[in-house]
Amino acid sequence: SGRDQSMSEVNRDEIAARNAGTESEDLQILRKNLLARALKAVAVAGLLAVAVGVYESLVRQDLWTIPFYIGVYALLLFVLFWKKAPYVFRVLVLAGLFYVIGIVDFIQEGRGGSARIFLLLIPFIISLLLSGKGGIGALIFIGVTMGCVGAAFSLGYLPAPVVNQTNPLNWVVGIVMLLMAGIFILASNQYMIPHLVTALAQSRKLTDELVAYRDGLETLVVDRTRALQRRTRQLEIASRVAREAAEFHDLEHLLKAMARLISENFGFYHTGIFLLDEEKRYAVLRAASSEGGQQMLVRGHRLRVGEMSVVGDVIEQGKPRIVLNAGDEAKFFDTPDLPGSRSEMVLPLRVRGETIGALDVQSTDADAFDEQDLTILQTLADQIALAIANIRLFEELQERLETERRVYGRLSREAWQKLFSTRQEWVRRYDPAGVLVDAEHWSPAMKQAVQTGNSVKSMEETSEILAVPIKVRGEVIGVLNGHRSLASGGWSPESQTLLETLTEQLGQALESARLYQDTQRRAAREQFVSEATAHMRETLDLETVLQTAIREMHAGLGLQEAEIRLGIDLLDVTPGKVQTGQLRQTGLGGPLAAGEGASPAPADKQEH
Repeated sequence: SGRDQSMSEVNRDEIAARNAGTESEDLQILRKNLLARALKAVAVAGLLAVAVGVYESLVRQDLWTIPFYIGVYALLLFVLFWKKAPYVFRVLVLAGLFYVIGIVDFIQEGRGGSARIFLLLIPFIISLLLSGKGGIGALIFIGVTMGCVGAAFSLGYLPAPVVNQTNPLNWVVGIVMLLMAGIFILASNQYMIPHLVTALAQSRKLTDELVAYRDGLETLVVDRTRALQRRTRQLEIASRVAREAAEFHDLEHLLKAMARLISENFGFYHTGIFLLDEEKRYAVLRAASSEGGQQMLVRGHRLRVGEMSVVGDVIEQGKPRIVLNAGDEAKFFDTPDLPGSRSEMVLPLRVRGETIGALDVQSTDADAFDEQDLTILQTLADQIALAIANIRLFEELQERLETERRVYGRLSREAWQKLFSTRQEWVRRYDPAGVLVDAEHWSPAMKQAVQTGNSVKSMEETSEILAVPIKVRGEVIGVLNGHRSLASGGWSPESQTLLETLTEQLGQALESARLYQDTQRRAAREQFVSEATAHMRETLDLETVLQTAIREMHAGLGLQEAEIRLGIDLLDVTPGKVQTGQLRQTGLGGPLAAGEGASPAPADKQEH
């Protein structure tokens, strides 16, 4: 990612700056470590050399060299174990030891001994552990030393231990060879040391880069792990909130609960839920979690769709949007009710391809939301939108069911009223003890039960009365009046519940019986119509058809008298006016009558 790349660039810059300033430090550390190892190696090998030197001194009877060997070795040990000794001092002591050993070897062995080897170690040590210029000075110094020793032998100041040690030409050749070897050593050191330092710097650079890369990876892994844990927790919260949203059946309770749960679980400063009004022109705030949001609810806060507001824009476009309190977007945060808001994310509430509102979440952090937050919260917003749509469908279904119940109840009530019109009242009594009053009498408890639609209790001298309304499709069609003696304890809750249940079943049974009777009557009418029609169609003779029709109607409908008259109205039609002419008979003579006592009707009572 971009953040990881910038972190790597910063690390590389820091490493380059550190390497530029630490090359000399690395070289110094390398030299110190090399000096420490050289001192340890010389101390170990020096113990054997002291033993051999002391033995040779005893053999040669050069007893004066024994304290010299012991003193040099003691100085070496002192420098080795004195950790606080200055670095230059330790280098000079080491070089000095080899110088003294070389001088002693010159005195004992002359030019043919190993003194030149010890002297060559001095410029090597100085150039390697101090500097190239110091090595050149040391090379000149040992050349001068060898020349002085050769002059001392040639002039007789020192006794020559070996024949031909006094020839000056031999000493000059030896000095030249010593200088040539020293120059080679110095040149080698001057070539190797810079490359060694460069290699060391590159090694250190690579090491630092690897360490920085490892640290960066560790940091990245930690960040990614935290981000993954955060996303996992957000998904768990979203899943839990979605499950709880599906359990609500009241829209207002759902919106309030969702605003509160989202703010509490995600730690938002403010959560608001907007829904479109019926005209879909305004987004109305329906629920809010913050104190400022509650004040906006009291004022009836709403935003016009499509105007200069984030919520209106999101609802119009149907796409989520993240805004920050910076630049041109800072104007959206100029809300007195929400002064702590620094970043905002608005997500559309969409269901079945239609936007019904918006979910508005705000945070006090300047950069609180990213694309992954948007994805998770959009999923949650979709679940909330689906829950809102389900509740609305449920409420619409409930309204339809209630409307149908009222319609069926009204139809049932009209049917029972029509049924009651044939009989003034149906009464059935069971009164073996003779405690009931006249059948025509409705007690106050019965009247109240009919009016309220609820069971009513009342007391008499020796009994307790329970009036239970008889309902059909929610409409009261009667009442059941039950008496229990006070001696038996009156109406207990269990017995009252049982009577109400039986009364409910009675209402259903009565309605079923009425429907059955209606069905039977309709079936009888249909059968009568079918049979009468069949009889009338048995012949094509007009008078026979009329006779059959009048006979079927008289017999089937139980008419006292039935009469059929056929005729044509004479109409006097004038423009803009219609007048009814006088009826007169045509074609068919007098009336056709059927039934006992049938006779022609008077002219003023003729029916058409």
